[in-house]
Amino acid sequence: MQLLVTVLLVIVSSISERGAGTNTCQSPNVVSSNGPAVCLPLSLYEMRSNRTTGEKGEKGDEGQKGAAGLSGEKGQKGDSLDGWLRGGARVNESCSCSCIYERSNQAQSGIYDVLLPNSTRIIRVYCDMNTDGGGWTVFQRRQDGSVDFYREWNDYKRGFGNIGVEFWLGLHYIYELLSLSDSGNELRVDLGDAQGNRAFAHYSNFSLGNESTKYVLGVSGFSGDAGDSLSFEHNGMNFTTKDQDNDLLADNNCATLRHGAWWYNGCLQSNLNGGFYLTSQSAIWWQSWKAEPLKFSEMKFRPK
Repeated sequence: MQLLVTVLLVIVSSISERGAGTNTCQSPNVVSSNGPAVCLPLSLYEMRSNRTTGEKGEKGDEGQKGAAGLSGEKGQKGDSLDGWLRGGARVNESCSCSCIYERSNQAQSGIYDVLLPNSTRIIRVYCDMNTDGGGWTVFQRRQDGSVDFYREWNDYKRGFGNIGVEFWLGLHYIYELLSLSDSGNELRVDLGDAQGNRAFAHYSNFSLGNESTKYVLGVSGFSGDAGDSLSFEHNGMNFTTKDQDNDLLADNNCATLRHGAWWYNGCLQSNLNGGFYLTSQSAIWWQSWKAEPLKFSEMKFRPK
């Protein structure tokens, strides 16, 4: 090794002497091997440092799939809600908020996924697990005017809005969920005015017909402190929207007159899907409690 270095130094020294005065040592081509630093000819340095990279080769064939890993440990058994969790649902059984409540005393008010009867479709509902014993499926809420309720038939059939704030569940889904009970259903209507006062109306019997009946309303058995503004004039009425006039008012449409959608007669004692503004019966209205526009309403049902 020492001999090789010595030979290299002699060669370089000879070349350097021939080029003396014309080539100065550049810092990148200094070579040292336990001896004095010397200069490589620039041509040798350039050949060493200016190497070019070849083109990238083609991708090789994909390797074989590795063997499956070991199975994980079995998870712990679920809680007493038996598969029904907020935001999740069992897909092999239909259930409303009432049976969710009955399966667990830990169930809280909030949004749940439920399976429609005779279907594989899952819909999202809001369950009230606190009011008057809990287990209520909420199908309508008004509270801040964030959702436009002046809509057409198909919107009221399929539902709309933000289920955590203001919404209408949909006549089709209300009808389907009501059919889960063999013993019938009850209805509760909670109301609030602009001053924060609250009242409610309870009906021991609540039903809807299917779409061929225009979702005819059946309601009776009133109790509560809000007065009865539903069964007296609206029981037995078909649902009316601005594009489907099914009310009893001749030559006009109560939905367009009252800026809403409801089981109008000709026209109303109540109008909970009216406009969210504080003027006239075209607003959220419950005649028997306060003859003035309301700020809050919530409609919900549960099996008897």
